[in-house]
Amino acid sequence: MSETDFGTAEQSSLHGRSGDVLLRHPDHFAGLPIVEAQVTQLGLGNQQVSSWRVLGEDTLLVRLSFEPRSVGRVVSHPGWFVLFVPLRWRGDFTFNGLTARPHDAFIARADLGYATVGAGRDTIAVGLRSSRLVATLTAFAGRPIDVAPLLDRRLGFGEVLGPRLGQRLLRAMAGATPSSDMDRRSRLGPTAEDDLFSAIADLLLTVCDSHPVRNPVRSSALEIVRAAERIFEADQTRSPRLADMCAASGVGQTWLHKCFLDIYGCSPGTYFKARRLSLARERLLDPSVPPTAIKQVALSLGFINSGRFAFEYRERFGENSSDTIRAASPGDRRP
Repeated sequence: MSETDFGTAEQSSLHGRSGDVLLRHPDHFAGLPIVEAQVTQLGLGNQQVSSWRVLGEDTLLVRLSFEPRSVGRVVSHPGWFVLFVPLRWRGDFTFNGLTARPHDAFIARADLGYATVGAGRDTIAVGLRSSRLVATLTAFAGRPIDVAPLLDRRLGFGEVLGPRLGQRLLRAMAGATPSSDMDRRSRLGPTAEDDLFSAIADLLLTVCDSHPVRNPVRSSALEIVRAAERIFEADQTRSPRLADMCAASGVGQTWLHKCFLDIYGCSPGTYFKARRLSLARERLLDPSVPPTAIKQVALSLGFINSGRFAFEYRERFGENSSDTIRAASPGDRRP
């Protein structure tokens, strides 16, 4: 499959002093202004995630990279504005059901967050404190700016502005000051943060003035999918029944199926099975879980047949569940 690149920006390494490779997805989002974050692996392969986090007073940049085809769901704190920039991906990459094109970026509503689906992904999520962004946009425009029209849309930056945005973000991250190894975050200085706010505000005003008509993400489909997911969150021992999901979301089975295909690229049954397997891996990677807990973890997620669970787990993640739980031991975990 072909690989899509956002632009000609130099690709700084995710490893080394600024990068971080962790086994558990929650560790990448700990301590950030995020209400909810989860990753569900749909394809086969090693689920290891590389991340690079840079924080300022009112800015957050998170670069994530992982190979298997996966669904990522993030809901940020309502006081933050999120600009999502796909740098590279393999095959198709979607954001809330919209297929990304080269040089696209996306902005989602804070209350629903966003869902991404793709393989071989390398992305940057830029969090900006909403109050400061509004002040910067107003200063640039010379008039009061309402950010509501900016939300829930796709931004096509094009072949000129697109690479400029990618380069600007990577330069800001590369110039940040690394913190301690335990903190696993770099710090963006006040001057660099001012420059980043100005650059993003200028780009947003330029694109919105050039393309005043919104190209909205599929928020209605996302709302339906989220309603169905809440059924699963209330009882993770089995995949939700179609009748229950339809009742919770207020749609019929055909429309529910279409919404899952639009947002997650798969049927509800396929998604929730993948979600349960991914949750099993997260729990087995918890260092507090004893080595004898594999059966208990499988049963807690509705996998009654231990042999079937072992086969499906190995087929999805390329390792035995016993290997996963061994990697979670304090001596084997990466700092």
